[in-house]
Amino acid sequence: MFVSPITWSEETLPLASTSTNNPPGCPPGSQYIPRARRTALIHSAHTSLGTGHPGIHKTLSLLKERFWWPNMTADVRRYVQGCEGCAMSKDPRHLPAGKLLPLPVPSRPWSHLGVDFVTDLPTSRDHTCIFVVVDRFSKACRLLPLKGPPTALETAELLFNHVFRYFSIPKDIFWDRGPQFISRVWRAFLTCLGVAASLSSGYHPQTNRQTERKIQEISRYLRTFCHSHQNSWSQYLGWAEYAQNSLHQPSTGLTPFQCVLGYQPPLFPWDIRLRLPCRKLSPRFIGPFPILKQINPVTYKLQLPPGYRIHPTFHVSLLKPHYLSVSPSTEPGDGAAEPPLPLLLDDGTAYKVKEILDARRRGSRLEYLVDWEGYGPEECSWVARDDILDPKLLEAFHTAEGVDRHDVGVRDSQEQAVGRGVMS
Repeated sequence: MFVSPITWSEETLPLASTSTNNPPGCPPGSQYIPRARRTALIHSAHTSLGTGHPGIHKTLSLLKERFWWPNMTADVRRYVQGCEGCAMSKDPRHLPAGKLLPLPVPSRPWSHLGVDFVTDLPTSRDHTCIFVVVDRFSKACRLLPLKGPPTALETAELLFNHVFRYFSIPKDIFWDRGPQFISRVWRAFLTCLGVAASLSSGYHPQTNRQTERKIQEISRYLRTFCHSHQNSWSQYLGWAEYAQNSLHQPSTGLTPFQCVLGYQPPLFPWDIRLRLPCRKLSPRFIGPFPILKQINPVTYKLQLPPGYRIHPTFHVSLLKPHYLSVSPSTEPGDGAAEPPLPLLLDDGTAYKVKEILDARRRGSRLEYLVDWEGYGPEECSWVARDDILDPKLLEAFHTAEGVDRHDVGVRDSQEQAVGRGVMS
């Protein structure tokens, strides 16, 4: 007898000859199974090599193809739920039992810490491990590269030298059940400092969820920058810590830097060289630049010129809308003015100079800082004396400055490249 893709064992074959007549309610074409043979039949359908311990509904569908008896569904359910093989080998398909109990909310920064390790990393400058310390109040973190998992004494020294000495001794430290944190040395260290010890539940990383989530973000950061050169991760670890402490936290509404320091440090250098002689008189805004897309309600990505060495994504507080100016030669709807085209000369092309702003000497060569007609201040550039075709521009500049061109000395180029500031 063949049922679905499985072959019944020989002891089940006599069922057809020994069974009684089908009782009322038995579907046509189905064989009624007496009570004494039901468990053996369910066992064969559920545990054979051809079925492989299917679930309740699949086991029931196999049996219903040829057999029937009253309360068949309840019997199959009871047998499959009590199967020891399924209990030991199958993952639960229901929601996790029990609710997560929130940890006490800290009252100040760095009073309640979570600590953990990131291990088994590629060797980078002799480091293979990261010691992660997270402040549960501000969500700030410290990331310390290590040569390997430390001992309990080394862990205590790391915390004191890199955390306690800067942020004071905490009230509570939360960790998993690693060997460093269950030793007598570690407990004696905490007892001397009056620090409470909190251990996570065994094999339940959700207990220390904040630290685990921070490790995920750190791993993502390092994976992004080091995926092709994995042995260089230690070089980026300081920036990873800086980045994590600079990001807005929904639970606090602030960045970790703002919670701990009271202000937001610079995010990245403003690397656009405006090259103006006086920084105080330089423009407050540069542009305009087209908007490529809106990242979120407060962040926009702009189309910057190729020479700009900054990230094109800006917070809306750093931007202002651009309105077309209306003049007798420009009517509304004409569109933004395009930069002027270069002049065509016999030996090449030339651009019109609006004004000469400054002068400097580079070795034996004299250079002038030129403001180009039709271009913004960010396009100002240093041009050699021989490349300026109109001598009247040079005369006007030296007359206005009261400096002879032979008296122009050597000055630091950084003093000329005014406008490199910091955007916070």
